[in-house]
Amino acid sequence: MCSTKTILSERVILDNVLRSADKALIAATDLRFRVQYLNKAAKKTFGRATEHIENQLCSREKQILKRIQDEKSEFHVTLTSQNSRRRSVVDAEISGIWNDDKVLLGFLLVGNDVTETTEAEIELRASERKYRALYDENPCMCFTVDPGGTVLTVNRHGAEQLGYRVNELVGKSIFKIIHEQDREATKQVLEKAMQEPDRLHHREIRAVHKDRVGLWVREAIRASKDDAGAIVILIAGEDVTEARQLSEELSYQASHDVLTGLVNRREFERRLKRVLHSSRADQTEHALLYLDLDRFKTINDTCGHLAGDELLRQLGEVLRGTVRSRDTLARLGGDEFGVLLEHCSVVQARRLAKALQKIIQNFRFGWEGRNLSIGVSIGLVPINKTSESMTNILSMTDAALFAAKEAGRNCIHVYQEADSELARKRGELQWVPRIQQALEEDRFHLVFQPIRPIAKGNVEGEHYELQIRMEDEDGRIVPPGAFLPAAERYNLSTTLDRWVIRTAFRWLSNHPEHLERLYLCSINLSSHVFGEEDFVEFIIRQLNKQKIPAEKIGFEVPETAAIANLSSATRFIKALKELGCWFALDDFGSGLSSFGYLRNLPVDFLKIDGAFVRNIVEDPVDFAMVSSINEIGHVLGKKTIAEFVENDAILEKLRTIGVDYAQGYGMGRPQVIDRLG
Repeated sequence: MCSTKTILSERVILDNVLRSADKALIAATDLRFRVQYLNKAAKKTFGRATEHIENQLCSREKQILKRIQDEKSEFHVTLTSQNSRRRSVVDAEISGIWNDDKVLLGFLLVGNDVTETTEAEIELRASERKYRALYDENPCMCFTVDPGGTVLTVNRHGAEQLGYRVNELVGKSIFKIIHEQDREATKQVLEKAMQEPDRLHHREIRAVHKDRVGLWVREAIRASKDDAGAIVILIAGEDVTEARQLSEELSYQASHDVLTGLVNRREFERRLKRVLHSSRADQTEHALLYLDLDRFKTINDTCGHLAGDELLRQLGEVLRGTVRSRDTLARLGGDEFGVLLEHCSVVQARRLAKALQKIIQNFRFGWEGRNLSIGVSIGLVPINKTSESMTNILSMTDAALFAAKEAGRNCIHVYQEADSELARKRGELQWVPRIQQALEEDRFHLVFQPIRPIAKGNVEGEHYELQIRMEDEDGRIVPPGAFLPAAERYNLSTTLDRWVIRTAFRWLSNHPEHLERLYLCSINLSSHVFGEEDFVEFIIRQLNKQKIPAEKIGFEVPETAAIANLSSATRFIKALKELGCWFALDDFGSGLSSFGYLRNLPVDFLKIDGAFVRNIVEDPVDFAMVSSINEIGHVLGKKTIAEFVENDAILEKLRTIGVDYAQGYGMGRPQVIDRLG
């Protein structure tokens, strides 16, 4: 209920009343809606008892105050009078009464007695007011403009989204709120809308807020005719700035390396495809540089991964300032970088490669009081109208880089077809289509090789390693050493890993009696599995699908790959060990710093590198190495498996040392998996 009233001065009331003297009913109230003045017509309609009117106004107090104070505009209201002689309906507008200092003193009601108005007219007015409210509060930006772009109407929400009031936009050009770079396109779409009045046109444009801040608006545009037959253009817009920014952020993340901010491999290859197409269509010349840092692994091993990451980040900034603005500098993975040089001859590319080489040689990385330096090997491949596929260019670049390293590291090598030193790499490349075709034609097979306990009297269930074999086009079996290096180098190894897991689990599921007596089925994994985020989920899905007990499955991971990807390898192993799977570190001892990392890798078995085992009878150094590996493994609670056990003499030496298991031709040659059934 309203309380204290403010007495309005006669002058203030008179000033406001005279402005609306042409209206039939006039009343003035204080800030609490207590009636202070009624003209004759108002007295006749309302009578002297004004409490009923005051109560109706008080019930709308919040809406009236918000409209008057926020916008200094009018508020429409319909009042009913309870005059003792009759009931009247008054259609009124309320406005503020302001003094010269723009202080709100009260309210002025100006209206008409509409008691005699037909119900249809009242409903029509109510409908119009409802439509206006819906139009103004519609969450879209709603504009109507004429063919020249002049704003005819705009809803309140649309104006507020752009920082304006409605009257600041009506009558003004729509181009006032369009980003200058989108104005020409806006003219064209308005013309197109008039030419195709029945078609809805969609687009996203940049609008300009009153504060000069840009925002993205998704618009739907259509031409129509008003009641007079004139063409008007209807525009409904939605602010999509946040969605656009999120999309741009996700796009950036998908195309850039998180650590260095450089373009990533995926985006680099996309741009390489574009350049390759350009070289064929326009007969233009380009070049590709493949950089691999020398001595980076040493810094990573001695100073830790944080130091390695910081070195890569700093070096990325240095290299970014060296390449031309039109060129693409990318981090391709690990310590490898690529530079795509557009419209660049081989001579220019070699000159830039030398500049990059010098910058990297002079780069000094400070870490914990130490100044560290690195080198770089660079492979260079020209791209021209004779260049083949992207895969071919990348393999040539890889081969050129390999040749640079073979030449003594810190070298630049330009790819040449006749290079004898690249013959081996080119030979590996020939395996890529053959591997892909063999996968398509289901020409891969599984074989098993037994792993046996060395201690006498130690009996377990079936324990073996699964291996993959390829059948060539003529039906001959290809040994894994022929095609696996190519699969590893050209990113086909994880495809083969998935084939082995699917096939092995399906076979075990189809042979429940064998599965019952199985102790451990060990499966080799390639070095690339740690880089595939969904590989663990893939294994879990296959275990669940085929209902294979996880504790009967083991995985062998290469020691060098596990150490090079220590954090991801640890996460990978722990995730599957939690399910019950076992892990073996394959070819253990081949790395230079194996023992230092061993305590950090949660594996169950160490497979001692066969290079030490095969000569253990004659070579005392190999005997000492195997003994050391076995002893340290046992201290850390891990069992040991010796590879390449080819005869009883080797087996006896291993028994003397105390190695737990043996694998090799002396224990059993690989056989087709169906022999187990």
